[in-house]
Amino acid sequence: MLSTSDYLDEEELWTAMFADESLPASHPSPPHLAHRLASDACKDEDPSLWLQVMQVADLGASSSPFPPHPASDSMFTGPLTLPMHPSGGSLSKPAIRHDGLLVVGSEASPNDSFATEHGLFLSNFRSPDNGFVPLRHAVRDLQWVEPHAIVLAVGKDLQVLRVGTTAAECHLEAPITMTHSNLIRELAVCPAHPRQVLSGGFDETVCMTDLDRADVVLKFDARDVVSSLRWIPDGTAHRVSWTTDGGAFSMADIRVKSASGQLNVASPSLFRFEVTGGLYAHEYVSEHDVVLAYEKGHLAFLDIRKLPAHNACHLMVHSPLCTVGEVRKSLCGDVALFGLGGFAIADLSRASCSTRCAFEFYPVFMDPTRKTSGDFAIDNVTLLAVSDSAGLVSVYDMQTLRGVDDTFAL
Repeated sequence: MLSTSDYLDEEELWTAMFADESLPASHPSPPHLAHRLASDACKDEDPSLWLQVMQVADLGASSSPFPPHPASDSMFTGPLTLPMHPSGGSLSKPAIRHDGLLVVGSEASPNDSFATEHGLFLSNFRSPDNGFVPLRHAVRDLQWVEPHAIVLAVGKDLQVLRVGTTAAECHLEAPITMTHSNLIRELAVCPAHPRQVLSGGFDETVCMTDLDRADVVLKFDARDVVSSLRWIPDGTAHRVSWTTDGGAFSMADIRVKSASGQLNVASPSLFRFEVTGGLYAHEYVSEHDVVLAYEKGHLAFLDIRKLPAHNACHLMVHSPLCTVGEVRKSLCGDVALFGLGGFAIADLSRASCSTRCAFEFYPVFMDPTRKTSGDFAIDNVTLLAVSDSAGLVSVYDMQTLRGVDDTFAL
């Protein structure tokens, strides 16, 4: 918890944040994997197709909590694809664990012939275990709090899902209400204090909630619909940032309970971006370097220590995707871009050096109308789960995606 001594005045805040002494082209590569039959043709909604994929996805029961990998001569290329939504409807970002547990939210649709409710699909790609938890509202985001708990954005409320080893052992806690006045769009869990969660969305506010107390601790005025949230990775867990659809990038210190603790940058006007469209996501490449992802596929790289100066943006590139809606980074530094038309793995390890930037993209292309979302496993940086608007969740091996290994092993 924060004490009175933790709070800074405005001069101390920006002196510490932007002290001078702290300052220090690519063409899309062909994908190194092929999608399964269902991943390419799921929009046809052929029932026999779903049965084929389920037969592949069902690995059978095992006495071991971690089923053994297939023999080397039976390994295959491509993802393991599971049809989660019975009518191929939209899914939320998935959450995955190395033991095979997979959790993803579904959204009800008036055109759904299966009358699927809002809720959570619980499955396991290592065993024939599955379940469904109905909800009153759709899940727009979910994040791991710890290996046995996931926080959910359900409508305008937060809820915690207690996760066991099987679908039957998962249960929902009571919702935390009065957090927002409209739908929550994005969540971010504090890495140092995982029971502190940021949330933002369509009510144009950013809230910090203490899950243990079931109470909102802080609230910031974002002045626009919030598109993404992050904790700045400076080791203090004191600073946060967010983006808005209209193009604003903002930073705030949670120890300052007034607007003086915020820095708001209107990126299109400051950096003279005329063709980028809305600002949908951001992610930190390092403690001081952030990448902003835009509606029309552009990526802008900023040194936050130089803000609000124009030279804070030292590079802008176009990603392989038509639209970038999400950017996720693994604990080992891999970056995944999600949006319309597929997703891409990006090597941004040298993006923080403005004099010798180099990028490599490993795209996986899909139907241009299909929207993707995804994240890395909480306990295994080699596993990536990707959901899409066709009702599929695919599990990828990162070494295969990067082209390091031609085999696929979970």
